[in-house]
Amino acid sequence: MPARILQQPTPELYPILGIEPRTPEGRNAVVAVVARDHNGQDLPADWSYSLAWFLDLYGSATEAGRLDGALAECATHMIALGTGEGEAAAPVEDIAYALWRCSRSPKLIGDLRRESLR
Repeated sequence: MPARILQQPTPELYPILGIEPRTPEGRNAVVAVVARDHNGQDLPADWSYSLAWFLDLYGSATEAGRLDGALAECATHMIALGTGEGEAAAPVEDIAYALWRCSRSPKLIGDLRRESLR
């Protein structure tokens, strides 16, 4: 796994490897993930959820703009899931998966709560 993380920095792998936020290794992880995001190649379809969660936990004020962008992408994806009706509606599994991905980021949870209370 450590070799793979050097080739394709994936946010979910850093906690598994025991790399803690707010440490030198955690800072290197942020730099690697942000570089992969900036490159934009070979990103999974649900990358914005991974990036939002990771930057929420590992990032600093330096990455606030990138975190806001990832949160906006998550919101756009969630809105798209809720726009269809009847046959065009998103399958419940897709909605549940998106909500599960959102639940990993405290900031994203707070944003969803504020939107649902409006």
